[in-house]
Amino acid sequence: MVPVWGEIDMSSDPQNSGFLTYLTCELPFGYPFEPPLTPQLLSNLKERQRMEVVYQQAAYFEAASQLAPSHPWIAYLAALKHEAILSFIPIETTPFVSVTDQKIFNTCHQNWRQLRNDSRRGIEEGIAFFCERLVMLQRDAARIDDLEKRLRAALAAGFPALLPIANEPPKMPEGLATEIAGVLGLSTARKKAEAAIKTWHLQDSYLQMCQQALNKISSISPEAKREGLKDVQGTVAELNGLKEEREILKGNYITPYIA
Repeated sequence: MVPVWGEIDMSSDPQNSGFLTYLTCELPFGYPFEPPLTPQLLSNLKERQRMEVVYQQAAYFEAASQLAPSHPWIAYLAALKHEAILSFIPIETTPFVSVTDQKIFNTCHQNWRQLRNDSRRGIEEGIAFFCERLVMLQRDAARIDDLEKRLRAALAAGFPALLPIANEPPKMPEGLATEIAGVLGLSTARKKAEAAIKTWHLQDSYLQMCQQALNKISSISPEAKREGLKDVQGTVAELNGLKEEREILKGNYITPYIA
């Protein structure tokens, strides 16, 4: 069931600037922050920058709490997003130096937890499921893009399926005659063996990389996780389906209600 309440115009309130972007952004690198988040910045977030995230989250909490009575699913989405932010941005990896800053963070996080619980009670089971699904897809966005890139590279390298050919790579032919022929450039068997060994290692490399990337995606179906690399093109199509699903859910539950 899609909510039917009216549209809320948040654009006139400076406190709510970026709230729509916050709700719809992919994680972690789409999160509205200056400077834009990068892997390097996430691994070296300064104390001041961590506190800026806390203050920004507090502002988004105010926007979400204003909507909770009339648009509880928006508040629920915002609260789920806050928890996702904490899993990506190292705000609480170490305590804040300032006791006051630490208290502000603790209060902010407690407020979000309370908002999540209160807003969840105000929405139906089906709506809650789709809100949770949307945040899961947003959390997986970078992982989905990474796997698609790796799978397309495998396709370009000539691997429509990624399956172990054997537990060990092929072996080079042995024997003195073979070695002599190899030196003279006359050993077809040796050339074939070299090509087979190269292909085995290349496919195994793609298999390991893609399997690791696939395992990190929570939103993909169990069947695709189990069988996905047997059909590389089919898995690419499924990943694109996840992207489409993400956009549909945003269109159903966010963008019609916040201008």
